[in-house]
Amino acid sequence: MWRHRFTTDAWSWEIPAGRCEEGETAEVTALRETEEETGYRPGRIEPLVTLNPLNGIGSHVTHIFAGSQAVRTGEPDPAEAAKVEWVPLSEIPALIRKGLIPCGITLAAPATCLTLRTTWSGPPSRPLPAG
Repeated sequence: MWRHRFTTDAWSWEIPAGRCEEGETAEVTALRETEEETGYRPGRIEPLVTLNPLNGIGSHVTHIFAGSQAVRTGEPDPAEAAKVEWVPLSEIPALIRKGLIPCGITLAAPATCLTLRTTWSGPPSRPLPAG
């Protein structure tokens, strides 16, 4: 998602993210947040990496999933992103070099995918059509 962050006054690419609601698993949260923020629902998700982005000063744990077989279910939340696009994994290194993925958690997702490419096929390059 292409979005503006007011704390840094910058535009950047980010992955959908959010907090688990009470009684919700990380998997359910990933599906819900992706659908709410992008208008797409992955047909399948698998754990990609679990990390503690600030382990020297905090105990927050982040679960990152890779989604595939995404189907459009509605419109993205305009409060979440200016635009939603499916960015091919092959374009990620150039976006990183241009500084367009400054969020550490967002950066961890494609960096892990690129690192694991030899053992993990990754999500498709495009979402599946609805219906």
